[in-house]
Amino acid sequence: MEDESYISKFDYSLSYGLDTSIPMVTVSPHFTAQEYHDAKVLPFSEKDGFAAFISNCQDSRSWFGWFNEATGAEKRLAMMKELAKHIPVHSYGSCMNNRHEPKLSDIRATNKQMILRRYKFYLSFENKIVDDYVSEKVFDGLLGGTLPVYRGAESVDKFMPSRTTPAVVKISDFGDDMKALSEYLLKLANDEQEYNKFFQWKTEESSDRFQSMLDMSAYKFTSLCRICQKVFEDQMNLMIR
Repeated sequence: MEDESYISKFDYSLSYGLDTSIPMVTVSPHFTAQEYHDAKVLPFSEKDGFAAFISNCQDSRSWFGWFNEATGAEKRLAMMKELAKHIPVHSYGSCMNNRHEPKLSDIRATNKQMILRRYKFYLSFENKIVDDYVSEKVFDGLLGGTLPVYRGAESVDKFMPSRTTPAVVKISDFGDDMKALSEYLLKLANDEQEYNKFFQWKTEESSDRFQSMLDMSAYKFTSLCRICQKVFEDQMNLMIR
């Protein structure tokens, strides 16, 4: 895909990259910007869990397990295990499981958010670090009213509700040093004022920028619909000229 002579044969490109003709971000499930702002956050004193991790590992003997390993999932798990040496981590799902996942809702996404609500932190680790690839992991944390601890795309700030107020703790700020990260999280967990700074974005008005980003989700429009929309808009612009 880096061959310019080959790429030049196409009119449009569609991927998760924000610099493509038709960006298709991986936000899931689809909520409005206002719903993110209105999502319930428990008071600091009622968050009795420290950090949650929710993932289902695949058997490394399977093709999908091999693919996960090849794309960086193994490194993610190694970092998770190292972090768990320094802070309490409740792991749901089949991956490093040490907690049974309660059924609080019949809707899977809602159940996940209700679990996260009682935790101060949600460990949101992408399988692969690629610019502009931001999966549902970090957005589940925002909707769940917890603070995502994020390892993934350095451009994650472009996807957040506010451009001025932080909403996640970025592991890259600690150089992937799990001990340094754990010390910072322990400090935040004992400082309500500093912790709550990561939720100040919820007091701001929901932005058109954030809503526009959410509208690029594949969960609102299919890729075919987005392509048709782009072609139509471009044809209309040509007619106007």
